[in-house]
Amino acid sequence: MLRALARLKPSRSVVILVLAAGVVAGAAARVVLAQNPVQPLAEQPLQRETLMPAPNRGQNEGLGPYKTLVIRGAMLIDGTGGPPRGPVDIVVEAMDRQGLLRDISEIMTREKINVTAVNTLSKNLQAKMSFTLEVQSVAQLKRALLLVRDVRGVLSAARR
Repeated sequence: MLRALARLKPSRSVVILVLAAGVVAGAAARVVLAQNPVQPLAEQPLQRETLMPAPNRGQNEGLGPYKTLVIRGAMLIDGTGGPPRGPVDIVVEAMDRQGLLRDISEIMTREKINVTAVNTLSKNLQAKMSFTLEVQSVAQLKRALLLVRDVRGVLSAARR
């Protein structure tokens, strides 16, 4: 085809059109190849390495001064594809009154936040409460803190 075109005395516009068509066709072929990466499935699943058990501890290994290890602020990724969840510690300071803890707990219930620990201390008509919460996102925590700050008598509510 190129030889037949070479015998003709083509005008400039015909040459440009032919070259453009060639470039477009080449690009289209590359796009089709790039969009079709189908590979046959392997007949056998990938083999995983077998896990080797850890060696037994020595007589003085693994001992520490504490009976319990506490890890705070860790994120839980449960493997179901859902968002990570994490325990979050918050501190609420308020003027102490009857029903204050109930009002804050109702907010957590409405916001679907699980409360895993609560510690309250009242002194001189002022309450200091620490909560450990399981939240789904930072946005959920921010909303809960705003709502807690609106409770009657609350002076502050923030992450610890």
